[in-house]
Amino acid sequence: MSSNSRELHAVLYSMMAADPRLRNSVVLIETDNSTTKAYINHLGGRSRFLSSVAHRLWSVTNPYGITLRAVHRPGVENRRADLLSRWRQDSTDLKLHPKFFRQADRQWGRHTVDLFATRLNTQLARFVSWRPDPEAEAVDAFQFPLSGENPWCFPPEALIPRLLGLLTRQRATVTLVAPQWPGKPWWPDLIRMMIDKPIKLPNHHSTLQAIGTNEFSGFPHWNLAIFRISGAPSALVAAQTF
Repeated sequence: MSSNSRELHAVLYSMMAADPRLRNSVVLIETDNSTTKAYINHLGGRSRFLSSVAHRLWSVTNPYGITLRAVHRPGVENRRADLLSRWRQDSTDLKLHPKFFRQADRQWGRHTVDLFATRLNTQLARFVSWRPDPEAEAVDAFQFPLSGENPWCFPPEALIPRLLGLLTRQRATVTLVAPQWPGKPWWPDLIRMMIDKPIKLPNHHSTLQAIGTNEFSGFPHWNLAIFRISGAPSALVAAQTF
């Protein structure tokens, strides 16, 4: 996309993920892009594509009584936002190659929701993000009710202990992508909660994709596997024979 398109989409995505308390209010958009300012204030312009984005922005805000007003703020006067826009990609923004998801989905699916994802790396149409995302069904997987769901999970390694505790409390069953690291404190709990044999993933450059690049990158030290685990006592008893 052009810089004008990216700037205008940034406003669109921000409003799609906006706090509900913005209803029936006037929202001031400060942008260092003059084209974005013009398309917001005039609800369109000469470019058919940018006009379509502006119209979509209007369709998102109008039903909630939100009025947008845009002003030009030079980048030199808005250093914080400018620096954040140039932030390097998050190391947790990884995506498992879809063929491995499909393999797990055939074995333990259909999966209904991706609990730790963004619109860029989700494996499913329904997903829960860790911060506001314009296409997310909810924010914060640890606040999401798991009853009636068959979740897919590929969380940052540091969140695995908390996830295992959540499954025990909610007596839920999930499919989890995690590294095979027996030295970790959470490893015995994960093994205890397994209800089927794991799918071991190849230590190959095609296994994971770093979001923001067009190539899959190798993470051979991760030694990943896909686990079927549960915090439900009945599921654990039924799985004792495997």
